[in-house]
Amino acid sequence: MRQASASTFTSWTQILEEQRNTDSGGFVSTYSSWGPTYEVHVKPQVTAPGGMILSTYPLDLGGHAVLSGTSMVCPYVAGSIALLLQARGKLDPATITNLLSANAKANVFQDGKTAFPFFAPVAQQGGGLIIVYNAAHTQTILSVSGISFNNTEHLVKSTNFSVKNTGSKAVTYHITHLPGPTVYTLPADGSTTPSTFETGDTPEMIIQAAALKFSSNTTTVPAG
Repeated sequence: MRQASASTFTSWTQILEEQRNTDSGGFVSTYSSWGPTYEVHVKPQVTAPGGMILSTYPLDLGGHAVLSGTSMVCPYVAGSIALLLQARGKLDPATITNLLSANAKANVFQDGKTAFPFFAPVAQQGGGLIIVYNAAHTQTILSVSGISFNNTEHLVKSTNFSVKNTGSKAVTYHITHLPGPTVYTLPADGSTTPSTFETGDTPEMIIQAAALKFSSNTTTVPAG
């Protein structure tokens, strides 16, 4: 009589455990790319959730996965624009960008471990985190998504922008600016690749900020 050999197998059940991120949740990811452009224009205009995102995933029978990166950010921004167009109707690309940027929520700087008592640089977060509801319902439309004054050699000494009031009542706007640190995103060795926290090459940051002077600190815009 032949003796059967013993066999063993292991099975498991995949589960999703949700834990609150108390270290870097809500802040710009350390691996996110920095601006500005080579022409020193503002980039990025806004930021959106893209770190540790639960989403659908192409498995044989369908499924979900937790991923990070632009693959998560892009559909979030596309969905945000779809909601904005549903609420406001057809808009040109520049107006969409202006609405999202002007109504974003700026956050303080965080290096992956510690939050600092000053705003993250525009070169890292643009206008801040997309807030679709604000962009969909605001009655104020700016003509720009950001203003760049370039660098000291090609300094833009004066610039302007317009404010449109689409509401039914006159609005008085108070104009000011909130300072943030100055950041040199290109390394001192002449490299053309911006520094990142992921590579351990932390961008050089100076707490002193530029000063701005406005021709008027208040302006009243009539309805329409």
